[in-house]
Amino acid sequence: MKIISHRGNLDGPQEQDNVISELQQVSKEMLVEVDVWHMEHGWYLGHDGPERAISFDFITNPNFILHAKNLGALYKLTGTNLHYFWHQEDDFTLTSKNIIWTYPKKEVTNRSIIVCQTIEEVEEYKDKDIWGICTDYVEYLK
Repeated sequence: MKIISHRGNLDGPQEQDNVISELQQVSKEMLVEVDVWHMEHGWYLGHDGPERAISFDFITNPNFILHAKNLGALYKLTGTNLHYFWHQEDDFTLTSKNIIWTYPKKEVTNRSIIVCQTIEEVEEYKDKDIWGICTDYVEYLK
């Protein structure tokens, strides 16, 4: 099972996430879910909106799973071989690498990445036959 850091977090949600230096550091050891936007003037990181300008080269990190946060990002990513997805509150969505991105507390398969928002959810899913867990509580799984 793969461990995926949610926005670069390792030990619970942080006040600031999607921080460039933390994403780079964490991605040296594991997969990282990264929120990306594409606007008129380029690429940005940010959960609720485009916050930090980045280069396209930055998001080509092979250990990033890119969460396209707007249509512009989704459209631009379709022309790449990067691992990406788009969803809001869908129970399931398919990533560009044919993995099932799964909303918290939903049914899973061995092709699922489940998003776990609490340590209790991590505990519930950590021994299941799944592709991965995306969580802010990575340290709990090590």
